[in-house]
Amino acid sequence: MSSRDLPALILEVSHRRADRWCAVAVIALALVSSSLAAASHPAIGLCLALLAAASLSVGLWRARWFGRRRLSRVAWLPDGRWLLADRDGQWVEGRLRGDSRFGSHYVWLRWDADIVQSMLLFCGDLTEPDMRRLIVRLRIEGLPGPLETPG
Repeated sequence: MSSRDLPALILEVSHRRADRWCAVAVIALALVSSSLAAASHPAIGLCLALLAAASLSVGLWRARWFGRRRLSRVAWLPDGRWLLADRDGQWVEGRLRGDSRFGSHYVWLRWDADIVQSMLLFCGDLTEPDMRRLIVRLRIEGLPGPLETPG
């Protein structure tokens, strides 16, 4: 069976929390580690911490993990294309990248679109049936699972 035989999979992802929590944790870790690295010079540590946090924030904002451009709905069409919508309802077309991954409780999706976009989903970010449908369709497409390596 191919995913081309299946109907479009439309997912409401505006209430996901996993990527936001991971982003906040990474930014906090950058703040702490940068300030600890320059503990003998507090001014340098503060500058490094702010620079690290700012650059990570900009990168995560560009990846649409924050702000108005944050993805709120995705649609996987039978022909393999993805339509990605932000909070303003602006749709862009993308192709799922081969470096996307999934396990029994998580999905890491990456798309080639106007910019590379990614989304991290854990159980609770989607309804249980939607998460199950997504994982099954990713298996049908032949994407590597958690213990598989590409190639």
